[in-house]
Amino acid sequence: MILNRRLFYILLVELFLSMLFYNIVIGGGINEFYRMQKQCIAHLISNFLVFFCLFYILSFLPIYMHNYSTYFCHYFCINWYSRNISYY
Repeated sequence: MILNRRLFYILLVELFLSMLFYNIVIGGGINEFYRMQKQCIAHLISNFLVFFCLFYILSFLPIYMHNYSTYFCHYFCINWYSRNISYY
């Protein structure tokens, strides 16, 4: 399978940093980030689950499509997270 342990950790860190960036830069500063983290644990977990389920399914595509599926997952999850974070 294409998804190996190293890639898994890279994607995990990348997704976390993108959410951190969104909360601090766009969401209103570091105090807002800490307040949101207390309210959004379930939302963060569901975001990770959606991301890795999508990536796992799309990783079975042929190798030439793999990069496109990775970009799609990144775009979808970051977009979905930034849309839904305002509800919390």
